[in-house]
Amino acid sequence: MKILSLELANDTLIGYREVGPYYIKFEIDKANNVTDLEEFKVSKYRNYLHFVGVLGKFNPYTQFFKKPSKLKVLSYNELIKIFKKSE
Repeated sequence: MKILSLELANDTLIGYREVGPYYIKFEIDKANNVTDLEEFKVSKYRNYLHFVGVLGKFNPYTQFFKKPSKLKVLSYNELIKIFKKSE
């Protein structure tokens, strides 16, 4: 999976990830409880930059990574490492 964006809100991370045929907006807390908030079909977009451009119009404060980070297992601790590198 690829991590496309992360924001820290209190003790919850909110972000976007790419998993198979979907871009997924999600949130995860310190206990690793994951909630998928929205799904977008990858095939509806020309490429990653097109997805970022379209979503940026609706969520102008969302910061997407120039280069997504790869992750094998979705966990709060691993995502915090990615988030801190992106600051």
